[in-house]
Amino acid sequence: MANDLIPSSISALKTDSSVHLKESTSLGYNGIAINIANTHGAGTPPFTTADNPLAKYPALREAFNLALNRETINKVLFDGDYVPGCGAISPASPYFPNVPCPPQNVAEAKKLVKSTGLPLPVPITLITEAGDQEQVEEGTVLQQMLDAVGFKLTLLPLEANTGANDAEAGKFELYLGQWSGRVDPEQNIQVFWEPSSRINYSGIDDQALDNVLAQARSITGVSQRRALYAQATRLMLSNLGYITLYYSKWIIGVRSNVTGVQLYSDGLPRMTTAALTSSG
Repeated sequence: MANDLIPSSISALKTDSSVHLKESTSLGYNGIAINIANTHGAGTPPFTTADNPLAKYPALREAFNLALNRETINKVLFDGDYVPGCGAISPASPYFPNVPCPPQNVAEAKKLVKSTGLPLPVPITLITEAGDQEQVEEGTVLQQMLDAVGFKLTLLPLEANTGANDAEAGKFELYLGQWSGRVDPEQNIQVFWEPSSRINYSGIDDQALDNVLAQARSITGVSQRRALYAQATRLMLSNLGYITLYYSKWIIGVRSNVTGVQLYSDGLPRMTTAALTSSG
């Protein structure tokens, strides 16, 4: 068995009769944190407007989101094998609210950028992980999409710990990252959006969102919580402190003479029932 395969490595395996693939959509998500009010370090008040154009002009954050074509990102980078999305709760979760993502709208994004009156193109900088080829390619695709609407995106590759430390300290404009996901959706939202969290890199302090999340914490019914998480998702899409791009997939390859391997959305293969067939 081979664990944690990526889409670019499985094209040949799809036609190999000696191997079968198992896939499961992750509970986590990948996206971009925008520094809106992280001026004293994540989780540390006061949350004052950060010194960058995306923080000062909400129209630019909306333009940024409208410049994105999540389907194209998925096709170009992951051979269409991942799941495009814009919320903090994965389709693998029973709490998935299925709130529609705004489609790419280049014309509207251009209007929004122009409406700020800022000189064009508007310069912005994205921290990526140095040496991570997937993030390099992702950054290049984002550059093309954002440059087309009036931004000038510069990629800043940093060692992983350095990038995360700078994001926590508020020394960034945009930070490309990922979250592995948790079973309870509270732990996929609160950590990035609650003001006191040390990984609320954007510095978001949204009382309406906090109230909805507090309600969801007090309820056990799945359908009731799902409805509240739909409200939360709409609020997150309105302030855009974190822009989700896609949900990755856990992919494993198993030899055809191996049976009983189970794979769930937490990414951990279960081997309890695994066995070799008689031909093995």
